[in-house]
Parts: sequence; C-alpha cells; structure tokens
Amino acid sequence: MLVASSYSAVSNIELMILHASALSAYVKSVCVDSDNTQFAIKAALSIDLRRVKS
Repeated sequence: MLVASSYSAVSNIELMILHASALSAYVKSVCVDSDNTQFAIKAALSIDLRRVKS
C-alpha cells in the first residue's frame, strides 16, 4: 500500500514537471511580449487548477 502510494506520488511529480516544461514552452511560443506572457501564464494555470480539481 505504501509503495503504491509513493509510486503514484512520484509519477504525479514527474507529470507535473513535464507539464510545467510544456506549458512554459507553449507560453514562450505564443506570447513574445511580457504583458501577454503574464496573462497567458495566469490563464493556463487557472485552467489547470480547474482540471485538477474536477
């Protein structure tokens, strides 16, 4: 039981890291100027949090 839960935690962390790097690459490719980048990061994170909660 403990092994399974720790394994899932590790895989979740790896997924979060992969997702964060993909998100940053997406933001860099879409938004060149800094104002839009700030907005895009906030929008993407809010979408993410909604997806995780549900």
